[in-house]
Amino acid sequence: MAGAGHKLWAAGDVVAATGGTSINSYLQDQVVGVYAASANRDAAFGGAGEPTLAEGMLCYLNDTNEFQVYNGSAWVSIGDPEVVIVDSANARVGINETAPASSLVVRKDASAGRGGEISIINLASSAVGNEAALNFGLENSTYAGDNGNGQIKAYQNNTNGAGDLIFSTWSGSGFGQRMKINSGGLVHVDGEFTAGTKTFDIPHPTKGGNWRLRHASIEGPRHDLIYRGTVTLAGGTATVDLDTASGMTAGTWEALCRDPWSMAASSGHVVEWSLSGCALTITSDTDDAVCSWIVMAQRQDAQVCSVDAPSATDTGSLIPEYERAPEPPPLPRDDG
Repeated sequence: MAGAGHKLWAAGDVVAATGGTSINSYLQDQVVGVYAASANRDAAFGGAGEPTLAEGMLCYLNDTNEFQVYNGSAWVSIGDPEVVIVDSANARVGINETAPASSLVVRKDASAGRGGEISIINLASSAVGNEAALNFGLENSTYAGDNGNGQIKAYQNNTNGAGDLIFSTWSGSGFGQRMKINSGGLVHVDGEFTAGTKTFDIPHPTKGGNWRLRHASIEGPRHDLIYRGTVTLAGGTATVDLDTASGMTAGTWEALCRDPWSMAASSGHVVEWSLSGCALTITSDTDDAVCSWIVMAQRQDAQVCSVDAPSATDTGSLIPEYERAPEPPPLPRDDG
């Protein structure tokens, strides 16, 4: 029966179709010995009348559901019925449908903290929530729970039914969100966003068809904010509250801005203006003059004054010029 293990045959042994020295129990199972556990396997070799271990022998263990091969000095796992694995000292490819659910793992140099790993995991049945994750473990990186940096995790989060696609990186103490794309296409980046050029590209508002309209972003060597509007004076004066005019909570403008610059104009009329806090006061020699105004200021919030914003000083001033570190050499080609 299956699980009989190996038999060391001797001259004169009776070979029967059934029974203790049967073809079914031994000759058939001699190719891959089946054992209840590793202890049963180990007890079957090396004793009086028992076979001697030899490199290349195979076995299957019922308790752990895995195949093993003897490499000349030890039994090494090569997989189980639910896992397809190619394994050596430095590489592993695996497909697993049990734990974690529906995972595909490609790993290189597993002995170095699971570095170089790519895994695709369906976490729908896990405690994390209804997620599907794609992990990229970079060279010298480590897995969650180890000490190290660099792992990238991309996963779809359906916990709240939103279907957000989230990109996170491992920083040694946990995953931090770096970018999120929601189901409506909104992209949010945590931290700095840089690009060679930034534009909007939209369907053309009048031409229709396949025509598109493209505009470039306004850029400069400062983190400038622009506030503008039009006001009609009453009795030759008007005061614009920049928070109210911008639809912001009282106090927001002053918390956000520093070093403001302002200007007001009215065609054919003399105007004067002054800015105090978030209040822009405009006066004119014409009682009902229509005035256009603009206020510009630099950001001073924590996002631009943070150590996580390497392109700015600790006061939020942009650093226009910098020398980039040399690009690392390309990785050696691995044809193995």
